[in-house]
Amino acid sequence: MHHISDSTSIIGFRDCASIHRGFFGPHFVNAPRPALRASRNSGTPAFHSTRNSTRNSARNSARNSAPQAPRQPSFTVITTTERLERSSTRGLRPTSTYRRALAVAIILGTLGMLVPPPPTALANTASNTTSTAAAATPGQPLGQPPVGLEITAISGPMGLIDLAFPAANTPRTLTATFTRTADAAVTLAATIPPTFNRWRVGVPAELAKGPAAAGVLGNAQPWQASITLASPDAAAALTWTGSTAPAETDRTPDWAKGLVWYQVFPERFANGEPLNDPQPSATSGGTFLKAWQDPWERLGIDELEAARLDAAAGAPGSGRGGRALAPRTAREAFTSVVFRRRYGGDLQGVAKRLDHLQALGVTGLYLTPVFRASSLHKYDAADFRHIDEHFAGTTPLPAAAANVPPHTTGDPLKPQTWNWTPADLYVRDQFIPAVHARGLRIIFDGVWNHVGRNHFAFSDVYQRGLESPFANWLDARFAPPLDQRGTPDADPLASIAPGTLISWKGWDRTNGNLPAFRQVRVDPARHLPVQESRHGRQRPESAPTPKQTDLAPGPKQHVFDVTTRWMKPHQSLAGPAASDPSPYPAGIDGWRLDVAPDVGLPFWHDWRAHVKALNPEALLVGEIWFPAWDYFHGVAFDSQMNYPFARAVVGFLQARPLFDARRLVERLDELYINHPATELVQMNLLTSHDTDRLSSLLWNSPSDYDSSGQLGPTSQYQTTRPPADVQRSVELAVALQATLPGAPMIYYGEEWGMYGADDPHSRKPVPWPDLEATLGPRVDPAERADESVRQGFARWFTLRQDARVGPALRLGALVSPHAPTNHILVFDRVLGDTIVRVAVNRGPGSFQIQLPEQATLVASAGEQLAPTAGTGPSARQLPALGARAWTWTVTPNP
Repeated sequence: MHHISDSTSIIGFRDCASIHRGFFGPHFVNAPRPALRASRNSGTPAFHSTRNSTRNSARNSARNSAPQAPRQPSFTVITTTERLERSSTRGLRPTSTYRRALAVAIILGTLGMLVPPPPTALANTASNTTSTAAAATPGQPLGQPPVGLEITAISGPMGLIDLAFPAANTPRTLTATFTRTADAAVTLAATIPPTFNRWRVGVPAELAKGPAAAGVLGNAQPWQASITLASPDAAAALTWTGSTAPAETDRTPDWAKGLVWYQVFPERFANGEPLNDPQPSATSGGTFLKAWQDPWERLGIDELEAARLDAAAGAPGSGRGGRALAPRTAREAFTSVVFRRRYGGDLQGVAKRLDHLQALGVTGLYLTPVFRASSLHKYDAADFRHIDEHFAGTTPLPAAAANVPPHTTGDPLKPQTWNWTPADLYVRDQFIPAVHARGLRIIFDGVWNHVGRNHFAFSDVYQRGLESPFANWLDARFAPPLDQRGTPDADPLASIAPGTLISWKGWDRTNGNLPAFRQVRVDPARHLPVQESRHGRQRPESAPTPKQTDLAPGPKQHVFDVTTRWMKPHQSLAGPAASDPSPYPAGIDGWRLDVAPDVGLPFWHDWRAHVKALNPEALLVGEIWFPAWDYFHGVAFDSQMNYPFARAVVGFLQARPLFDARRLVERLDELYINHPATELVQMNLLTSHDTDRLSSLLWNSPSDYDSSGQLGPTSQYQTTRPPADVQRSVELAVALQATLPGAPMIYYGEEWGMYGADDPHSRKPVPWPDLEATLGPRVDPAERADESVRQGFARWFTLRQDARVGPALRLGALVSPHAPTNHILVFDRVLGDTIVRVAVNRGPGSFQIQLPEQATLVASAGEQLAPTAGTGPSARQLPALGARAWTWTVTPNP
């Protein structure tokens, strides 16, 4: 924030070197998404170790003036002065003064912000601009904007307009006239210091109601803007014109803005139907059906015997080859067999726990893969057309289906012939409707890059080679014709029949367990643009250039057909969908897309068009571990799994912090760089199925996010339950996640205080407390659920559904995050006349915050608030290792 005078607070200007942090900011530099990751598990420890070594190597290498009065109506200036004072208990008495203009009025004389439209209106505005420029007087250059005028509504309900223009060496005058009709216009003017290159204004309160508000949001006649930028000594000026009408490319689903997601890992979430449990078959590399309450580290006799046999046979990862008859250590034995465990979790279990999820404040479910596959995680699909019987079956499974589900009838190349299995029908007719009936949303995990070795296409190619109709689906090599071979003595392929499959590319490795679909080059004319800069920020080195390839025609069409099947399951693929009177589509509400950068951008562009044709309000979330700006704005996805957000929050709160609060402010500024319609649907996570558990991650304090959770022979990782102070830090992280802009995501079980290193230890069964009444208490007390942690999660995430502060947290603008000390972060969320202030203190001392008289405490880490607990002097205290949120309403002067 910068002050032009001692009496006026300015929020609308932005200095590229300033400490003011608005909704937009520079890119966030972080490590690229690793080429390999822990969720792909072949069941062999050696493979697991290699994947994560590659992941960590990739991550480490990348670290590297006088106003003109409006014609109608008049406006009132409202400013506030807040005083943040360090607690006297720490012996520090200096104070800092923060003056900020609240988003409730236009400032006459310098700059203003508006009273926005009601919170029922949602954001989807973008810039459709034209640009004209007059020549500047020699010696007083004004500069040409690199991309023209940017007019963008920020958090649509805020009705803010963001103007970007070139920096200069002298002060300049900015005049903006906003017009919708002849009698609805406002003109603002300000003198801009040389270093500022951004201005934020808003449509006035009186004009932002009714049809005018819809115009700001792009749902009615749009506002037109004419902006003139002039140097005081120049005879000429730059003039831009533009409109607040939305560009379709910047639209994102309104329902997803500010949603609270819950990531379900079905096999370990809850067992709701024992009839579909996998059958144990420890022999021949099969599975072990484990009791839900068993201690995680304890091996059964069948597992010990399997580990011994693995070691004797020289199984990969046993560490002994054929030289020993038993593993050397308990960890070696555990690692040898843990990926063959099954606990019986299923979607029936998810359906029975929806009350629990809603009590947490959850409003959307993201399911990791549920399609047929032999692994516990299902990223090795056998058939995208069908739900795995172990996840949704309703009758006992035959022995033949214990590990490798049978293929169903129907030509894979003819969607009209595909049938619906009992598991499919349960999901289509019971599970999805049950989720929608509660007002929740649901997205599936789409893995369009690779499949498993049991996939029907790969199996057919494996058996028939080039004769298979799916041979061109794979990136594979086949035995050449006889006349293209060498002599039998010199050519190892001499005795192999022509056309036999001899090698294939896998996501994990060559000839691996995850065969990859073939990708093809496209005409350069189809290449999607790659942005080298945005809002004055250069492309981050950690954001690799997207691939410009497409899936081969065969797998591409199959993916399109599968997409239609689960988004429109009641639609005949040969004709239009029947009318559906419900507010939800008959199928899922969108997709999370696995290893998205591994698939070329042209494919994602085409697939997005297909999805949006099926349901324009479907949500697309890419799994991208680096800043994903090339994939947004109508190119591929609406948002990403926001690992850059996780890096920022965890790096600040871990036991040995990577940076202080001031650096966190900078990182937040670096995060919020995309269009606000994108930022409000960003899946802001802290952990996932590919990381350590949150408490273990904070306790072990890696040098980089998710970089030390693999338990090798010499690992110093703390694997026991983290101490109480770490659990307090968990709630601080949750408080930030629940109150910063975006759509937060809870990884399953985190709300119960689950702990553990990276995969497989982050994928334990949920320790449901109510199971102790029927299954007995947990054998290992350290693994019992912690009700206090669940209360902390509910305390913060339910705020998003609270009538007082929910709209502001879901849709409001982020205003001026700042760090009064190295340990404290403070920021506001503003929507209309509602202000929500959040403060997080990771330090050992308390902090006194002076707030407006009417401010009320609405949430405090570690305590449930009584109805009257939010007022009074103590409510202004920010305790050590604490987080608090207050709210108040500001009414413009008449």
